[in-house]
Amino acid sequence: MLQQYKIYMPDMDAQSLPLIQGELDEFAKICSPKRQQEYRASKWLRRTKLSEILEIPPESLIFDKTEQGKPFCVSHPEIHFNLSHSGNWVVMAVSDQPIGVDIETPNPKRNIMAIAEHYFLPEEVKIIRSSKDALDMFYKLWTLKEAYVKATGEGIVSGLSKCGFEMLDGKLKPMQDLSPYQFTQEVLEDGTYLALASVKNLSVNKISVDLNITDSSQKRV
Repeated sequence: MLQQYKIYMPDMDAQSLPLIQGELDEFAKICSPKRQQEYRASKWLRRTKLSEILEIPPESLIFDKTEQGKPFCVSHPEIHFNLSHSGNWVVMAVSDQPIGVDIETPNPKRNIMAIAEHYFLPEEVKIIRSSKDALDMFYKLWTLKEAYVKATGEGIVSGLSKCGFEMLDGKLKPMQDLSPYQFTQEVLEDGTYLALASVKNLSVNKISVDLNITDSSQKRV
């Protein structure tokens, strides 16, 4: 089982998404309207969709984080999920196996080479420098690498240098054995990059979650 949900935040009314008491306490500490929107969308998506899959009340789910900061479901450790948000999007992947997802909306003002030289392998830096579109290649590499470390739970600081990708036959592929993970990547309609690291032989069921004040609906994409 592998589900991928995505929310396009400009189409949603954040105030219409319910939160439970502990989430409301955290929400009250957030000052930025955009961060408030991301928080509501992420928490609602996680609790609502996991409860639907598990067929249990949303409020019965209990969450915590590992020492490395990866969220997990204490009450149902058999379910694996991962969330990411950037720009206009919130995305969640759910599986019965470890899973990692990352999205990044490109920012042309970022010093991508400084970031790459700090976090990427030398071979990956060379790929970016030799690419006709350095920004495109940077975000493809970044999302692949972050999806992997989010799946393993290692985190960016210690994990990004442990996985590398190289260009083979015009495609980015792992430089080393990253079993049991396989990688899929796409560019969303507004140019946001999305990468998924999932256990091999799992097909992805992609669902777009449409929200408004009165109802929510789903459509496969």
